[in-house]
Amino acid sequence: MRIGIIGVGMVGKAIQHGFTRIGHEVIPYDVNLPKTSLKDVLPTEIAFISVPTPQKKDGSCDVAVVEKVVGELAKAKYKGVAVIKSTVEPGTTDRLHKKYPKLRLAFCPEFLREKATYTDFVEQHDVCIIGAYNKKDYELVKAAHDPLPQAYAHLTPREAEFTKYFSNVFNAMRITFANQFYDACKAAGVDYQKVKNAVVKRRNIPNFYLDCNENFRGFGGSCLPKDTQAFAAFVRKLGLDLALFDQIVKENERYAKHVL
Repeated sequence: MRIGIIGVGMVGKAIQHGFTRIGHEVIPYDVNLPKTSLKDVLPTEIAFISVPTPQKKDGSCDVAVVEKVVGELAKAKYKGVAVIKSTVEPGTTDRLHKKYPKLRLAFCPEFLREKATYTDFVEQHDVCIIGAYNKKDYELVKAAHDPLPQAYAHLTPREAEFTKYFSNVFNAMRITFANQFYDACKAAGVDYQKVKNAVVKRRNIPNFYLDCNENFRGFGGSCLPKDTQAFAAFVRKLGLDLALFDQIVKENERYAKHVL
């Protein structure tokens, strides 16, 4: 299969590596990649969009680059499926689908750890969530990923957009919980690591994102802080008073100077 990748940053490089490894012909395009052009991507059957969605001043997700790329593909009358992998505010794919009804659009998030992008995509790809408007497009996106994921889920694009925030915000919450429980243990003269190691032997409490010590505090990186703040802003836009999401961001600020 000929696959286009638009945006060759952290996610773009990882999926380029993975798709090449399983035998696809991968054609990358990035404004910062010499001798590449959007025209190179047009003959492909599927094009993955993995461009930046930075944070706005109000904390919300800036999808301007995604909108620009989708608009360019629509203008060029791209015949394949344009699959957004960038994290976007829920409802973005629906809005673009309505604006460009002749363009085949889908949303397929990635759940890659920053320090293990290649490994997570190729060797530990537990689930591929595909937000597609019809079975034909779903099957094409699925075929592109086979045989890497252990499981697949066919959702609407809006549902799929929510899954990315569910994952990242939940992980941020786990880290915040671990840090505050660590503080409570320390104040009481209790070894947090021993408590945590005993509790995670229970099946309903996995060990992920619970490690914590004096030199490893809070959550950082390019995804969790940005996405947690973006979802908090999205919830406010919905007119909901859900304090938890803002509180996760606020509580993490006390640990920011310790984040590695």
